[in-house]
Amino acid sequence: MTQASNDATSHKSGTSASDATLSRQANYQWPSDTDIIIFPGTNKVLLTIQTPLMQLIFHDAFEHL
Repeated sequence: MTQASNDATSHKSGTSASDATLSRQANYQWPSDTDIIIFPGTNKVLLTIQTPLMQLIFHDAFEHL
């Protein structure tokens, strides 16, 4: 993940507030049940082969669209 600007600089410490956030995110690993599964041999994402959690996330996202 890259950051476009460094506008969130703390005046007290002289460091970027977002630098701490980025370093925490770099060490974070997403749970395996949030992986998007690609249909073998293609670049297609099929909803029916996703984990139940991801199916729910996709369904909710479609409702909000």
